[in-house]
Amino acid sequence: MAARRQQENAAPAVNGRTDAPAEVVPGEQAFSQVIRTLPELYPESRLKELSVPFCFICLLHLANEKNLSIAGSKDLDDLFVRQNGPPPVGVGAE
Repeated sequence: MAARRQQENAAPAVNGRTDAPAEVVPGEQAFSQVIRTLPELYPESRLKELSVPFCFICLLHLANEKNLSIAGSKDLDDLFVRQNGPPPVGVGAE
């Protein structure tokens, strides 16, 4: 039974490879902070391809696929992202 649950929570196979089981990330992350850390993660030549609207569209896609909730701050100057739990079985499997 535990093996079946682990298999159900496993990420879908990509190029014949199955990644580790999906995990829930605690806490929340500010969208503005994610945008500010992009220069640390991408070379300058690749940063030119990114924009805030593009990142927001990616966030919406991930929110749907990874069961994330998005909430605005009280003064609506930022967004906060939180994971609600592992995605339901079959969601995101392609």
